[in-house]
Amino acid sequence: MATETQIETLGDIVPPDPNMIEVDVWRYILEDGVPTGRVKRVEYRLLRDIYRDIAAKLRDPAIEYDDDHRPDPEDRPDCYCFCDEYFSRGSWGRTAILKRWPGHVRHIACYAVTGGSEGHYVHIDAICEHGENTEAVHMFLGKTFRGMDHARRIATLIADWLGA
Repeated sequence: MATETQIETLGDIVPPDPNMIEVDVWRYILEDGVPTGRVKRVEYRLLRDIYRDIAAKLRDPAIEYDDDHRPDPEDRPDCYCFCDEYFSRGSWGRTAILKRWPGHVRHIACYAVTGGSEGHYVHIDAICEHGENTEAVHMFLGKTFRGMDHARRIATLIADWLGA
């Protein structure tokens, strides 16, 4: 805690964990130019950037597949290899590419559901608090034709990356 004579300022950005996808940006807190060991959230990241980070990880060839679910790059060169059909923005869509991750998120939910006509979907929702009310805000959506187990694996990976 800064005393009256100490000046509290913000230092460098805390480097993100390479195994995670951060939804916020933190800076080190300095007192009279000296690190205090404390950090402060300074902003939430752009949804566009979080989306791009998840999409990049879904394309990572280091993700382990079982042989039945390994995609053929010749078959769908445009797809997100692990989320074989698509991975898209949620309810915020293209019109809000500069919108930031909501600041009132209590939890992140990543789950798989069976599609209405075919395939399985992966939902990534932000569970937001508004006073005494709670709302699920749909953030991202993926689709696979590789079955429910594969959809659950995608949901689990994304949950791990987001720290859900």
